[in-house]
Amino acid sequence: MAYETVIMQKKGKIAIITLNRPEARNAINPALQRDLAAAMEEVDKDENIEVLILTGAGTAFCAGMDLKYLGQAGPGAGAERAAEDPDRPHNWAKLINFRCPTIAAVNGPTITGGFELALSCDMIIASENAFFGDTHARVGIVPGGGMSQILPRLVGSKRAMEISLGCDFVSAKEAAQMGFVNRVVPADKLLETAEALAKKIMGNNKECMLKVRQLIKEGYDGDFRTGMRIERLRAAAWSAQVRPQDVEARRPGILEKGRKQAKEAQAR
Repeated sequence: MAYETVIMQKKGKIAIITLNRPEARNAINPALQRDLAAAMEEVDKDENIEVLILTGAGTAFCAGMDLKYLGQAGPGAGAERAAEDPDRPHNWAKLINFRCPTIAAVNGPTITGGFELALSCDMIIASENAFFGDTHARVGIVPGGGMSQILPRLVGSKRAMEISLGCDFVSAKEAAQMGFVNRVVPADKLLETAEALAKKIMGNNKECMLKVRQLIKEGYDGDFRTGMRIERLRAAAWSAQVRPQDVEARRPGILEKGRKQAKEAQAR
């Protein structure tokens, strides 16, 4: 299916959705919101797809809400809907609860609503050209896409306060040090790295991987004790159906692979 403001590409079991308003630094307007939601729905229905990668066209990942649109419609455009139904999911909630793992391949500036969009993905790979900023307080809008809840859980309340109240920008390197970016790579290696990570994920036991992912998400949403209890129950249920010969068949080569990756990391 063709879209006006996003590009959909499927490479085997990997789907790549590219925000495609480069002339506006991929700023979010109603058309992009609509197209992104439709593209995610298309991926969600395609059971052949096992990992989704989200990136941006041109030099930016996403500059946040299109301020030209906000100037015309007013930031209160969605306030009435939220007041009527506060439990109604935000547009990015689909990403948070997506059927398969999601990777944000952040290629450049990632601001406010765009920052929330990236944070809604399971993992973030950033290019050296990327930087992040929350300017909600600067432009006078209270966040509604998860910024105030996701960011503190990743970096702690103190750092989240500095980022969101100071409205300063965070480089890709700083973001990795803080822990909300998985790794930083050269710009020309960004998609290659994201696809390699996707293939690494797909190389594991799919059903088990999805259960581990769900455990992490549920534990992240609740308290530690509840998370540990859920893990024990799920582990027991899973172990009851695992055949020892299947586990043994997956063991060969694991240590060798670990040594190789450790050497590669030391060489970088």
